[in-house]
Amino acid sequence: MTEETKIKAQEIKLSFPYIKNNLPSFTNAILVNMVSKESFILDFGFFDPLSIQGSVSLDSSTDLPREVESVARLLLTREIAENLLKQLESILNVSIVKD
Repeated sequence: MTEETKIKAQEIKLSFPYIKNNLPSFTNAILVNMVSKESFILDFGFFDPLSIQGSVSLDSSTDLPREVESVARLLLTREIAENLLKQLESILNVSIVKD
């Protein structure tokens, strides 16, 4: 029998200010917003991981938003978002319960 390690997910509040022509070539933050029942916007961005070192508490409601440099923005249809979710479930070997 294997033991499962329980990991408590922490929410890190992010903000994505627009800075014209300032686009790094990597990402470590993703924000997903539902535009309608049939479309979603994914914002990809970068923030300095060292800026949160020792400052992220277990109570994320007290943490200030981290400033994020925008890298890319994608618009996904529901069909593409569902396909992405299925692929992530397969890769991560987990099952996501839908409401």
